[in-house]
Amino acid sequence: MREFTFKMPLNDNNDLPMVKLHNRYKAQLCALFGGLSVSLGHGMWVNEDNKLFDEEVATYTVACEANKLDLAQTVAEDFGRAAKQEAIYINRDGKVSIHDIKPDETFLGWQRNHEAGLKVA
Repeated sequence: MREFTFKMPLNDNNDLPMVKLHNRYKAQLCALFGGLSVSLGHGMWVNEDNKLFDEEVATYTVACEANKLDLAQTVAEDFGRAAKQEAIYINRDGKVSIHDIKPDETFLGWQRNHEAGLKVA
């Protein structure tokens, strides 16, 4: 088994909670990988414009076979786009990166690719 971890802020760029979005991606990750762990924490980073971001974050971790790491990264990137993030922290089986995300205002994320069979409360 391999481990894939990524971090996502709890609030959007307007400081509004993204509870429904987090719940949708939790359900998707569970459906795809059979489970996940979520830890709450605090993160800070500076973007290219030297703006400091100081935010509460959720750290998502899934265990998967090596051939599923690309799928895990796709889901994390989808989540990042849906949340309109500039970048996300990814730890892919011990290899850490800050993955740039190009936000897409029309992005439908999980609904576009992964809706079949998921039931979200």
